[in-house]
Amino acid sequence: MDAILDIKRGVCATAKNENLKKFKLILRVDSNLYEELNKLNVNDGVNDSVLCEVLELSDVSLEVSDSGKREIMLSQTKRGQCMRCRKYNAIDNSDKCLRCERVLV
Repeated sequence: MDAILDIKRGVCATAKNENLKKFKLILRVDSNLYEELNKLNVNDGVNDSVLCEVLELSDVSLEVSDSGKREIMLSQTKRGQCMRCRKYNAIDNSDKCLRCERVLV
């Protein structure tokens, strides 16, 4: 959990005062931390991963760092904002994410 909190601090510092939900993250970490974080980064296509929820991001991509150093790279997500839950993970041609679409059916 300490590593996740360190990553969150790094993400917040990089994003400055922006809404974190508007960003996707490419995170490069050493192989040991990759294995642990990968367990939390399972996305079933409907619900966000635990790692996305904790870091409050639209999407998280994990990579193993060759140098062993932690690298945080943020970019604006291309997904739209879901008008129901306000997350930035709306599906194409819709104003809702898959999770909200299923709830409303």
